[in-house]
Amino acid sequence: ASEESSHCQKKRDVTVEKIALLLKSSSNYQSKSYDSYAKLVPHV
Repeated sequence: ASEESSHCQKKRDVTVEKIALLLKSSSNYQSKSYDSYAKLVPHV
């Protein structure tokens, strides 16, 4: 079970990194990048 949870954690960390990168690269149009974020992560 601990292996599973650590795998999920790793997966989530990667997703967070991707989103952070996306937001950073599109910080000149923040409202647009927020829309992308909302689409990528609808459960937030």
